Amino acid sequence: MFNHELFYWRFLNNLYLGEGCYDFKFAKIPRPGDITLCDLWGVAAHLKNEKGVSLLLVNSVKGKELIEKTESLVLNKVEISDAKRGIPRLYSGKCSDHKEKEL
Repeated sequence: MFNHELFYWRFLNNLYLGEGCYDFKFAKIPRPGDITLCDLWGVAAHLKNEKGVSLLLVNSVKGKELIEKTESLVLNKVEISDAKRGIPRLYSGKCSDHKEKEL
């Protein structure tokens, strides 16, 4: 059990990232893919779900067409500024570099 908890602690604290991940130009908006799917942290209370909430960004016309064809999605629009507050990397492309790589 402890190893499982240690893994997630290290994962959530970016301790498993490679050097190229700390400043990655494709991590910020505008994004090159057709869609982006990721965890949405800091979601508004009325959108919270015990299973978590995902952020879906539609980045292109093709992405919009794909999403419009998908019938089983439950979508709620949020302002991009709200998403950026929960995922600051969307506007900076950067994530914090932990100096404590070796525990």
